[in-house]
Amino acid sequence: MKVFALSLICLTVLITASVSYSEEIANVNGVSLSADDYKRNLAQLSPQMKMQLNNPEQRRRFLDMMIQRELLAQEAVKEGIDKQQQFLDEMELTKKMILVNLMADKISTQKITDEAMKEYYKKNAKNFQLIHISQILLSSEADAIKIKKELSAGGDFADLARKHSVDTRTNQGGGDLGYLNKNQLMPQIYQVVSKLKANEMAGPVQSQMGYHLIKVHDFKSPKYEEMTQENKQAIRTAILIEEIDKLKKSAKVSINEDAFKRTQ
Repeated sequence: MKVFALSLICLTVLITASVSYSEEIANVNGVSLSADDYKRNLAQLSPQMKMQLNNPEQRRRFLDMMIQRELLAQEAVKEGIDKQQQFLDEMELTKKMILVNLMADKISTQKITDEAMKEYYKKNAKNFQLIHISQILLSSEADAIKIKKELSAGGDFADLARKHSVDTRTNQGGGDLGYLNKNQLMPQIYQVVSKLKANEMAGPVQSQMGYHLIKVHDFKSPKYEEMTQENKQAIRTAILIEEIDKLKKSAKVSINEDAFKRTQ
């Protein structure tokens, strides 16, 4: 069953064999499949799927899938499917996606340098500021207001979190969520905590989870060199979006709102 499933998945992800000058490993009705074609097709697989091709038998089956795919493609051309509108539409969409990826790669190479990322971080440091917070999560607003009164009367935040918070992941730790940045917090919670000072409390703040009472312990701003890879990737994405916004500002873009609404 696993082999069959792998076969189906592989057939859908293999890319079209392209002209190559590397060594031919198979030939299908005069169309050469080269070692480079094999490697490019292999590169399209997920790491999990690649792990399944860990022996000569599985790698031979992968080559057989490439051959099957080439046979299907050749048969489709014989039947004129490559002239059908559905095919042409799909090819146009694929072409655009390839162009998008290549252009994004070019922007990344030319614009998203280490120097540009450091400059972006310098200008937007607050977005990466780490906030040490704790929360008491309650099921109802009435419960949240009741606990807030206890806090205002001098109740200990951690003790009340252990007794009343419905967040089973953090309640026994006194509601401590650790250090989080803007991207790790729900927007409505970040909006509140970003206005607080160390050791201040706020809430209740409503979310799909319930009603949050929040306490800010302190803030810290990591140096660029201390940034996680996740945050550095966020910077790369942000710079790319900035470059796309520049293109949008210089372009003529119009939206037919009525037509768009009819697609909903």
